Amino acid sequence: MKVKRITAMVLAALMTSATTSVAFAVQPGEVDDDQVLNFYAGPIGDDLYMMDEDGFIRAAAPGDFAPGDDIYLSLMEYQGNFSTRDVNGLYVYDYWDIGKNWVEDVEIVHKKGQWKEAEAPAKIYEIFGTGIGAFDNVTFSTSKTYDHTLLALAKEALEAERAAAEQEIFNGYSVEESGKKYRYDGNTYTSTDEVANAAITDGIYQWREYHTIDGEIGFGALPDSTTEGYLNGKTLFLTEEEALESANWHQYTAADGELYAVEQYIGGFGSLAESQGDDPNVKTLLEYLSMNGVDTSSVYVNSENSKFLILNAGMTSDVFAEQVGYTAVNETVYYKTENGSNTTVDVETGLNGYFKQASDAGYTSLVGADKDSVYDDLDRSGLVEPVFEETVYIVDGKRLTETEAKAAAAATVQGVLDSMTRKDNISDGTAVAAYSRNPTGDYDGYVTDSGYHYWLKISTRRSTTTRDVDIVGDLGIGTNRREAEENTIDIDITLSNADSDMDDEYYDYVYIEPGKRAVVDFGDDASDEFEVEFGDDAYFIFNARSQSKLNLAYNTKFNREFASDYDHANIDFINFEAEPTTNRTGTLYIYADEDSYIYEVTSKGAKKISGAYYDDDEEAWVIRTRHLTSYAISDKKLKTVDQMDDSSSINKPNKPNSEDDKYNPDTGR
Repeated sequence: MKVKRITAMVLAALMTSATTSVAFAVQPGEVDDDQVLNFYAGPIGDDLYMMDEDGFIRAAAPGDFAPGDDIYLSLMEYQGNFSTRDVNGLYVYDYWDIGKNWVEDVEIVHKKGQWKEAEAPAKIYEIFGTGIGAFDNVTFSTSKTYDHTLLALAKEALEAERAAAEQEIFNGYSVEESGKKYRYDGNTYTSTDEVANAAITDGIYQWREYHTIDGEIGFGALPDSTTEGYLNGKTLFLTEEEALESANWHQYTAADGELYAVEQYIGGFGSLAESQGDDPNVKTLLEYLSMNGVDTSSVYVNSENSKFLILNAGMTSDVFAEQVGYTAVNETVYYKTENGSNTTVDVETGLNGYFKQASDAGYTSLVGADKDSVYDDLDRSGLVEPVFEETVYIVDGKRLTETEAKAAAAATVQGVLDSMTRKDNISDGTAVAAYSRNPTGDYDGYVTDSGYHYWLKISTRRSTTTRDVDIVGDLGIGTNRREAEENTIDIDITLSNADSDMDDEYYDYVYIEPGKRAVVDFGDDASDEFEVEFGDDAYFIFNARSQSKLNLAYNTKFNREFASDYDHANIDFINFEAEPTTNRTGTLYIYADEDSYIYEVTSKGAKKISGAYYDDDEEAWVIRTRHLTSYAISDKKLKTVDQMDDSSSINKPNKPNSEDDKYNPDTGR
């Protein structure tokens, strides 16, 4: 048991102006109505606070506290008879069941911060405008005021009405009773005609006018007799442009550039040479066309860029056909096929009916002349399932079974819930002002105040341990020892150097930011080339098999005490806070300029590092070690403790690992 009086610092201030559990033994004010400071009761008495970088005390969140941190509890002030004598008469009592050695001091302090004074009054919020009657006018009560909290509570209240909302949507569907129905492609139909229509709508079957030609089926109408065309096999092209396109000729454009030299040109067509040669009279195609005033829109070039021709240049149809590789024809009746071209064979039969599309090549199998034949074909294929005495629900124009309709209703309700991403459908409440610096702890749902305030401060012992530390015990304040012992709270706090955002186990790589907690737990089969990346400052590769937990936290804080002995140099530091030791020796790379020097930081000064060398490819100093400490990177050579202890070591360079390694005369270990 330990009892102490309030500190002198608090008296002077008075004259001038994690996993946490807290429980009360006696309610505030029950011991002595005149007591000027006491613990808060209720939910706000459960909260712990911490000091931020600006010296402002704010609410803490679970997992905030590490060994060495100060923990604060807010104290309630009774302003009635507040005097120096009353404060001086207060005792602080602490008794620890677990973790006593981790507590260095407990005292009352007077510092700036923001604290919770009471729970905010609960308000009733109403949900409206969702489009679902079961959801509208649902209410919930809370003292919370942040929009994201209200949205979460609103959705929680609506979840209780989900079944009623889904039933409401389901009841709104129109119902159609029937005897025999037909299931096809996931939908239900009342007749075979509807099934056929669905297949036709999907494009599986199409109505076509067709003709048999030598046993083959073609589509379309018979054309009139034509006086001229160009034939390729059974396909007739009525225009020169169609023939050229089919033969893979393309219209000459600026994108073709100058192409090749014009080798010869006769009566509207010519050939192209692969090179222009040295003959100045040979012109490129572009030059030739420009000199002769030819409109390039009438010029075509074959796919090999070996020929060109000019339409409307006076060539006969036979000459044109010869250049393209087709046959010129006249005065022949041709049959027009689906792709818009013609064939020369005679038409034997003309019929109408449905065709089934079997491939991208076209409609290859004839079904029949009516929709019944389409349904029969589907039925034979096993694509239609008869359904008897089924109730059909009409949902958005679709015919669904009861199961499908209920699923659709549930999806509609879920859509309403998912769309609630703003507070638009929740009646307004009065927001509680929050500390503008956006603290880690949550002030939502509380009435707060800011300024100078009295706090109970628990100072913990600093440690780089990799295990979590529990502090469990009682704290009390009172005007005498008896009151302090009776007017107590139970404290249960966990201190941890671990970062809750890190993974539970690592196997081959971990990234660590400077200034962050970093207890790393290695998997049982961790890599024998495990890499630890320390921000943009360094990286370490070592064999991590069977490696126990390591505290790999680091920082780049400036060491003023060390640097004061070397004020002629500019020095950067990389400090491994826990100075961890690995099971096996690894390789540490510390990024630095090539003309820099590296040393180990000790309490006596700079220490040379044995075997350290500079790697030009990595642009880093390389150190073989299993013990990470603190290192100084200097732009000047520093006098080392080794030189102080052994003058013979001065100016003796390290032996490099290779011819390319950079010497660092004053580094070593």
